[in-house]
Amino acid sequence: MICKKCGREYEDDMPKCLWCDAPNEDYVSPSEIYTNNAAKQICNAQENGLCECEILAKSAICWLKISFIPFLLIYILGIEFLFKFTLFSLFFLWFLPPLIFIYYSLCKAIYKCCAWLYFVEKHQHHFFKTNFLPWQAVFCALAPFVFPFVHCYIFRDLLAQQKNVLEKNKLKYSKLPRWVYPAVLVSGIAIQIGFYIVNFTQMQDVFFSETIILGSLLCFILYASYIKVIKVITANVSTLHSLASATSPTTGTSSDFPDAPCNTATSDEPSKATPSDELDHDTPDNQQRPT
Repeated sequence: MICKKCGREYEDDMPKCLWCDAPNEDYVSPSEIYTNNAAKQICNAQENGLCECEILAKSAICWLKISFIPFLLIYILGIEFLFKFTLFSLFFLWFLPPLIFIYYSLCKAIYKCCAWLYFVEKHQHHFFKTNFLPWQAVFCALAPFVFPFVHCYIFRDLLAQQKNVLEKNKLKYSKLPRWVYPAVLVSGIAIQIGFYIVNFTQMQDVFFSETIILGSLLCFILYASYIKVIKVITANVSTLHSLASATSPTTGTSSDFPDAPCNTATSDEPSKATPSDELDHDTPDNQQRPT
């Protein structure tokens, strides 16, 4: 750095010239650098979090649509058909690709939905406290037989907390249609009952056409309900991100979230007397001079 006043050279990271004490106009204090870097990291984390949530939501919806046909085939044709199909694929290799597609699409759809749910539960803990930890929500969501009730409870908990925060801050809240919860419960229970009838009774041979029609309708309703839930919750997550950006501590405003730390503090200690005030009192150690 060349001093503009005296023309001598000094280090760039020095606040002023060593020779004439002229201030360095390009000097940036370490505290400002740290604050700017922290602000950039927070903004990047918020943008990456929102981007990841949207990517997971789109991926989960995509694999739900892909796995619809394999799920429908297993539901209508039953476990016996899947078992025979697996045996045939061991001897006839041309049966192997469809079998791999069936298993892979179903497992991939379950994995993507669980990954989305885990991320949403983890992300929401930055704004409010839910009744489930992320791993607890995923573990309970995979529970067989009772999954319709568990899913409705998890979705209700998430949406209720999102609604409280967004309406408190006068932001738009994406509401879930009323038909979704009854659709998840009714179709989820009916599909399990129908799956039992198809695999362990002879009613499928008598009512084969009715099984196809009713099974297709129930599966469509169940998949449509889950897709709608994912879209609504993800939309609310996007709104919460805008709230976090507006109330970020790095912008100089205080955060309205319950978990946000408070960086300001007022001192309740009484003000100490100044030396001049102490000299005005007559004490044994400080006697006033006679006039």
